[in-house]
Amino acid sequence: MNSRNFNGKDGKEIVPIMEEIINGGGKCRLRVTGYSMTPILKHLRDSVILTSPKNRTIKKGEIVFIQRKSEQYVLHRVIKIIDDETFIMNGDAQQWTEIVKINQVIGVCCKIIRKDKEISCDNLLYKLFIKLWQFNMPIRHLIFKLNSLIKKISHN
Repeated sequence: MNSRNFNGKDGKEIVPIMEEIINGGGKCRLRVTGYSMTPILKHLRDSVILTSPKNRTIKKGEIVFIQRKSEQYVLHRVIKIIDDETFIMNGDAQQWTEIVKINQVIGVCCKIIRKDKEISCDNLLYKLFIKLWQFNMPIRHLIFKLNSLIKKISHN
């Protein structure tokens, strides 16, 4: 496996290299930054292994790394396939969605790395958890508020 780790590098510097590796059939490890994919992916703790959309079909539930029209790079989850060229995605910690074209996709997540443990995105328990999390999208904000309240109470 042709694999590279891009921790701590600027996106404009690394993404062309990542695209070259992924388009050549390789995989790239990318450290998660930001909080939009909480609770599934945690900021600076987790990483993902990205592969080409040619190697892993983009479907509902997949995590994709894309470049927005604004040139911003983002790692979010597919929540609905519209057609062969278009899908809807959002962050696991977000309520809003965005429409994405397939040509914006740089890579598709095939594994999550949490505390040096690899979790395949084909793992049945992982897939079940993702289905439950997606089903709860309308009440995610309540889940986060409840979690925050529990943490607050437990610290007192």
